[in-house]
Amino acid sequence: MEITLGFGLAAIVVITRTKEGRKWSFLQFVTSAGLEAFFDFAIYFALSILIASIVVLANKDFGVSTSGFGACEAEIALAMSVACVLPLMYPVGLLPAHQSHSEHPQESASDRSRESKRGLYHFRLLLFSLLTVLFFYPFVSQAIHNWAPSRIGEGKGPGGETVVTNEEFERVQKVCFGSVKYLAFWESQLLAATELASSLLIYFFLFWHLISAHIQRMEIDEEDIGAMTGGLLRIMGRIKSVWKRSKPLITLFLCVPAALDGILLYCIFHLRHIQAQIAQGLGGQYAGNEWGFGQIVSIVIFVPVLVDMAFTGWTYRTSVLP
Repeated sequence: MEITLGFGLAAIVVITRTKEGRKWSFLQFVTSAGLEAFFDFAIYFALSILIASIVVLANKDFGVSTSGFGACEAEIALAMSVACVLPLMYPVGLLPAHQSHSEHPQESASDRSRESKRGLYHFRLLLFSLLTVLFFYPFVSQAIHNWAPSRIGEGKGPGGETVVTNEEFERVQKVCFGSVKYLAFWESQLLAATELASSLLIYFFLFWHLISAHIQRMEIDEEDIGAMTGGLLRIMGRIKSVWKRSKPLITLFLCVPAALDGILLYCIFHLRHIQAQIAQGLGGQYAGNEWGFGQIVSIVIFVPVLVDMAFTGWTYRTSVLP
């Protein structure tokens, strides 16, 4: 729900930005309001997921408790911690640059000055920064989990000793999983590479906006700008001008987070299918597909976004009605 709604609103905002006319301006205003509301709800949804992921991952990593938290659960928690952050890049990246058309009648009615817009952008950036601070532990945990040296194989133990050979580990897997097929090698590598690429993209995105916000503040406050800061300011100005004119770059910004999230979702659902197979093999029932408190909350929490868009459209409907 979060991924679909975030990508859909961001795509409409980008498409309507270059359109002119009262109806396009109206749609632009409504979707921008929806993207703002989406951030307000999605940020706290992502914060709750990250806090829950940190608790269970810390218990696993430090050997506190692994009760009910196996290999599949750990993989899902790591993938979910990344997937919930990526859609938030859309409102942070698009809303500051989004400008209404000059003939837009809602600009005065909404009573939003340029300073208030800048303040909202800084508030969103602050919340996103807090989110990435919490995201650091899942990032480190998945990096160690995916890329740390393995002790499985000849001479891969401490001091060059052999802890367990590949053949022995395969026999252990057959005993534990039986006929259940775990993730293939290419799927495990794809998941690990996607998690790493997504995490680096999130931090690069954050650092870019933090540097941009700091330099803009210095420029607005008329502080003394040194040669290095002035050079950065000129470079950022050129990048922003290219960004506004380049449709391929904007399309890339829309598609890359969505594609990464799509890969993560594929792996998550595959892991859930493996969990179901393991439960059935043990004579139990897999309850993960049943509707419960978490599934209902994860959907209901985004319903106010649609309500906010509907209310905004109803309030300013006179701009398109004859």
